[in-house]
Amino acid sequence: MNSTSYTSPENTAGVFTYYLETESIEFPGCVSTQRVPIQLTIVASPVVTDSQIEFCIDNGAALEIVFADYNSDLNGNSNNVFRYFGSLTDAESLQNEIF
Repeated sequence: MNSTSYTSPENTAGVFTYYLETESIEFPGCVSTQRVPIQLTIVASPVVTDSQIEFCIDNGAALEIVFADYNSDLNGNSNNVFRYFGSLTDAESLQNEIF
C-alpha cells in the first residue's frame, strides 16, 4: 500500500486492533516476519445538554456569571473540558474563548 495514512472503516466507540508490517525500500519483497499490533481507540463524543440559565438583577448592577458552576448541568462527566465562547462562530473556529 505504501501509505502513511489510513482511513479506518470503524465509526463506533471501541478498541480496534490493526497490525503493522514493514517492507524494505532497498530490497522490495523483503518483508518483516513480525507483525506489530497497533490499537486504535475511538471514544464517543461527549453529549452536551442545551441549557438556559436565568438571572434576576437590579438595574445598573453588575452581573458576574461563573460558567463553571453550570458545567455539571450541561454534562455530568467531570473528565470533560468545558470552553465558553461569545458566539457560535467563535466556538466553531475556536477563537475568542471567554475563559
